[in-house]
Amino acid sequence: MTTTAVKIENQMDRLLEAADLVHRHRELEFNKLGTTPTAVDALKQLRRVPFLIERQISKAIRREPHSVVALLVRMQCRGLVSTERVGATVRVSITLAGLELLGLVDTIDGKLAYFDYLDEERQQELSVCLERVIERTRELL
Repeated sequence: MTTTAVKIENQMDRLLEAADLVHRHRELEFNKLGTTPTAVDALKQLRRVPFLIERQISKAIRREPHSVVALLVRMQCRGLVSTERVGATVRVSITLAGLELLGLVDTIDGKLAYFDYLDEERQQELSVCLERVIERTRELL
């Protein structure tokens, strides 16, 4: 491999580590609220569209249908979503409790400084790496 390829690979590794760190940090904060990132993703989809069926939620959050059904049952028990059977399909909608939880999540996401642990030089490296990833993604599109 060329030195440029090695540098890009190292930057990608650091980018993936940072993404993993952000995900873990968010997961810990969401656990304090008694929820998970997957449940939050489902609620965000329901906030965007008033009624969805289970298959649409499954596709939107990229989870298997059976795991989404189990997730929705748990969320319904907590009062975050409501369901309505229409023929063979089940329509799911967000409740006020679900909207309140999303308000707390939005507040947490707005306040968390995920990269405060990095010194200024590392933050700059991450910024450059992200810009390169965006540029290369645009080139591929």
